[in-house]
Amino acid sequence: MRTITVGFSQSYKIGSKLIRLCTKSKISHCYLRIDYPKYVTTVVYHASGISVNFENYTHFLTHSNVVDEITIQVSEDDFETGVKFQLQEVGKPYAIRQLLGYSFVLIGKIFNMKIKNPLANGTKSYVCSELVMKFLNMEESENLTPDELYQIIKMKYKVNS
Repeated sequence: MRTITVGFSQSYKIGSKLIRLCTKSKISHCYLRIDYPKYVTTVVYHASGISVNFENYTHFLTHSNVVDEITIQVSEDDFETGVKFQLQEVGKPYAIRQLLGYSFVLIGKIFNMKIKNPLANGTKSYVCSELVMKFLNMEESENLTPDELYQIIKMKYKVNS
């Protein structure tokens, strides 16, 4: 078994504030934190800025406020599959259009309508929640907010808050 941490955060940037306002959540971002004890480092893997990227955890903390982190165990096989996915997808664009399309999904929720994101584009680009779900081999959804993923992971891994 391998240990990884799924993190949920926010920042003071305008995009984070808009996401929190639209979703009525204190969470606007999610990421994977993976410790590499052999190299005495911890990295964050996430979709942020303009791309899917790795970032040193210490640097990540200079511009992000961690809301919560959930440490989970994954099998060696799932971890290896996840790492292969990371290396294949790093550098792909951040899904800004998909994020804009999500506004239609949110409007639909207000009227109790289920709307598919009209600007989703599969694996050509990613938003943060999609990226984390893919690494964890969870059923993907371009319509899942970081807060909704947080609730799912808390239930799946029986985490009390």
